[in-house]
Amino acid sequence: PGSPGTVTLSLTEYNRLSELAIRKPTTAQPAPLPYVLSRAGFNLRVEDQSIVGLINVDGSVFENGATKVPLISNWTVLDAKQTINPLPFMQEGLTHSAVLSGPGTFSVSLNVASPLTIEAGRASFLITAPAASSSVLFLDLPGNHANVRVEPGLITSRKTENGHTLIEATLEPGRPTRI
Repeated sequence: PGSPGTVTLSLTEYNRLSELAIRKPTTAQPAPLPYVLSRAGFNLRVEDQSIVGLINVDGSVFENGATKVPLISNWTVLDAKQTINPLPFMQEGLTHSAVLSGPGTFSVSLNVASPLTIEAGRASFLITAPAASSSVLFLDLPGNHANVRVEPGLITSRKTENGHTLIEATLEPGRPTRI
């Protein structure tokens, strides 16, 4: 024991700490992707022969400056908004992308529409969920006790209210889903 305010170390511990102090700090490795999508939420309803609603996509941009982030495919986008900043938005082929400033988190809201495919005795539509960590669908259908299938996906809640069938489902990220 030494005087108050001193510490006694073994020689091996002192040598280990000295070596750590001499080493240069390693630089952080860049992220494998410039962005990540953490959540996609589809809040849709059937009206006439169309599917309309709101798609919310949350995520993070890792790089400094502007980064193009693909959000959705195969939809008609009626309006696109970001919670804080103006949203530069573009369409290339069937894919809609936002140009987001980073680094930081983002939340994008898209008002969308798409036609229903009507066949004998049934109607369907296709959703390609973004490659997000989770994708959730809230669907409002006219009529009581509508027969709904989500392929691939999982219906987690089904209820009937005021002449409408309300469905909540989890979608597989990055895969087309037929409803």
